[in-house]
Amino acid sequence: MTAPTGPLPPGLAALEGLFLVSLPPRGRADRTKQKRTVADLRSAMTAVEAFAAKEGRLPEASSMNDLAKLLEPAYVPRLPRVDAWGHPIRFESWKANDASPGPDAYLLASPGRDGAWEALDLRIAEPRATRSPDDDLLVRDGELVRAPEPGAAARDRAAGR
Repeated sequence: MTAPTGPLPPGLAALEGLFLVSLPPRGRADRTKQKRTVADLRSAMTAVEAFAAKEGRLPEASSMNDLAKLLEPAYVPRLPRVDAWGHPIRFESWKANDASPGPDAYLLASPGRDGAWEALDLRIAEPRATRSPDDDLLVRDGELVRAPEPGAAARDRAAGR
């Protein structure tokens, strides 16, 4: 059996047009997911910073699930564990200063839309604005160091993306 060829019947053609018009452009959907992920990273960062302020130390955890055990519900109702694309959010804490009794630096990160990490060591990744939804999003030591460039969403809207 072969697939039918030729124009769609009028009712199906109208539905196809309605379906295509109702889908947001991929660029806009990806920007929305970036914004959601940045908001989730900020939420986790705020909880880590609140823990550190109260406990006098950074939380020691090897995963977001371990971190959640320390932060929920006292510092955040529900710690985000995955980004808006469904990729695991990464948490690391370490001793940047050997004289510290425990971790004194941390990061929270998303690999972006493609799920692939750009940098092998996010601890030393250079701060910069992201240009693509595939770029890593990164919070390090209470600062958002990799996030969408200010004004990128407005440029995308103007370009129809």
